[in-house]
Amino acid sequence: QFQVNMLYRIFRDVHQAVKGESAQAKREARYQLAGLTGMLTLFGGVTGMVGFNLMMALAGAAFGDDDDPVDFEARFKADMVKVLGPELGGIVLNGVPGHYLGVSLTDRVGMADLWFRSPAQELQGKDEYYYWLSQGLGATSGLGQTMWGGVQLLAEGKVARGVEMLAPKAIRDLMKAYRYQDEGVVDLRGNDVVPKDQIALQDVFKQAIGFTPAKVAEIYDRKSTLKNAETRVKEQRQDLINAWGAAVLDGNKDEARQIGKSIIDFNKSPYHRGMPITSETLQRSLKTRASNRAKIKDGTLIHNKGLDRDLRGALAEPIY
Repeated sequence: QFQVNMLYRIFRDVHQAVKGESAQAKREARYQLAGLTGMLTLFGGVTGMVGFNLMMALAGAAFGDDDDPVDFEARFKADMVKVLGPELGGIVLNGVPGHYLGVSLTDRVGMADLWFRSPAQELQGKDEYYYWLSQGLGATSGLGQTMWGGVQLLAEGKVARGVEMLAPKAIRDLMKAYRYQDEGVVDLRGNDVVPKDQIALQDVFKQAIGFTPAKVAEIYDRKSTLKNAETRVKEQRQDLINAWGAAVLDGNKDEARQIGKSIIDFNKSPYHRGMPITSETLQRSLKTRASNRAKIKDGTLIHNKGLDRDLRGALAEPIY
């Protein structure tokens, strides 16, 4: 309801600022629109402006570099901090109260997404479809998804995290605050996101009353950006290796030569210097691909010979 009312208010003011029945009505609509967007920016920062994520997506499509694995929004934030410095940059990006209180307010009071919340990680295929389906179904669907995740954690033996996820938000915030104080910010795999010695007492208090500490939100944002960039590089690299191997095995020399040129371009990027595609990489991949093709049975490849033998021995003889 909040989202619907806010969107109506914004679009109504834009319409009245242009199509108002009188000069006075147009002027009042412009004042109201300026006041609303100004307050959103003041409290949520530039990143909380109306449609910020949409603007970043459009700007990235128009001005972004296809060879740059880091998304346009991350580049924008980095440039702001570089030009303005951490203090002023934090105020501009995250708003005045959030920056000085050390809490993440942008997601609470900002309207970076006009309708649906953008995913933190890049999604593809059915994962992306299910995400946007869940967003379209609204909060009830999201609640069911959260409860299902909590039940799965309980089934995996992660009782404390499962109960935390299933608990009402007020209780969940208290449990999360206790966990922050006890072990720091740790992900579900047991990896430290923010070590315990970097979590101050005020951070625990902020989380206990329902506000994510700014340092925690910033780390999660950086983590998401880095993992997305890493995924883009790895997928591009693997796609080139696979395409070259398939072309060679199929005897398509022209296609293999063309892909080889793309591999040369890939290696020229400064982001790919740490994991270039070398001739040894291609030859090793070619041998592995040829070997795997010979081992596939029933459309399935099981690398371990003993496991392959035992699992296939448990199946019935083929009927057809």
